[in-house]
Amino acid sequence: MSWANELYKVYELAVGTEAAEGESPLLPVSHSVQKAQIELVIDEEGNFVSANTVSEDSNETIIPDTGKARTGIYPPPYPLNDCLKYIAGDFNAFIPDTIKRNDRNHDDYLKQLSDWRESENTHKAVEAVYNYVKENTVIYDCIKSGILLIDESSGKLKEKQLGTTVDKCFVRFIVLYSDKESEIKTWKDRTLYDSFIAYLAEKQSGKQLCYATGRESMAYYTHPYQIVKSVPRAKLISSDHDETTDFTYRGRFANKEQALSVGYEFSQKMHNALKWLIGRQGMYFDTLTLVTWQSSLAELPSVTKSAWDLDDDEEQKEDYDPKRYFSERLAALMLGYKKKFNDGDKVMVMGLDAAT
Repeated sequence: MSWANELYKVYELAVGTEAAEGESPLLPVSHSVQKAQIELVIDEEGNFVSANTVSEDSNETIIPDTGKARTGIYPPPYPLNDCLKYIAGDFNAFIPDTIKRNDRNHDDYLKQLSDWRESENTHKAVEAVYNYVKENTVIYDCIKSGILLIDESSGKLKEKQLGTTVDKCFVRFIVLYSDKESEIKTWKDRTLYDSFIAYLAEKQSGKQLCYATGRESMAYYTHPYQIVKSVPRAKLISSDHDETTDFTYRGRFANKEQALSVGYEFSQKMHNALKWLIGRQGMYFDTLTLVTWQSSLAELPSVTKSAWDLDDDEEQKEDYDPKRYFSERLAALMLGYKKKFNDGDKVMVMGLDAAT
């Protein structure tokens, strides 16, 4: 898995760098990105302040994520930010008849948030959000603020709102602190990232040998998806087999752990680095996604700064952008316009396409 090791190196070198305007961020471990439609503002005591809609150009929201698959009769909630049907305890009182009722969503969300709140790795934002959502006034507050609309004929919420069905409207939180120094946007708060990473590590068990690093680490079998745009559900590593029905490894290994064992931290960092690289410098050819990088980086934020030398007849201009230079050169090479590579450069070229 040399490509995976190279991606892991990219993550270790690039972690902590700020994303430029319009670029996707390098995600922390145990986090993912969702597009929010609603922004709830509360104070640090958990009192409601205001509710706002989120514009499409700023709706990408980094959220804590346990990595559990959102499948089954009762899909597990996200730990902090989630859809209205999870966050709003009063959702069922306003739910339209056209949307399926699920009485466990909010209870599961509140139980999981409470567990984080009561752990040694809690955070003041977790305390504030918990104190607010347990009062079961989220839908009422959104209606009062004019964010959600009621169907006058039924007295229930309109099914389609804010570009989706109302149960799937995603909520993120702003917490107004009295100290005026803490990051109020929960999706940008690095102390909150660290809090959740530590909390999740506290809950993890079942260490075994990671085939990628050769070290003992927490076993992981629900690897991330949403790698490429063409087939968002496709995975690079798919190993979450049901031993009672799947037999892909039988006859060669006694169990799935022997067949493949990739640690949680390694998988998270490798996948996050790849998504980051694709967002910055990926190229698309029909369903094929192509990404290139040089992984032995001397400095950041550019992951491609030393991958090319300028041609002898070219001068480096003040507006030269090293982040784009390598990808543009490779694209030109593939189209037959350039043929110069430096012999000493270690360059990774990765093509991604789904088999389904």
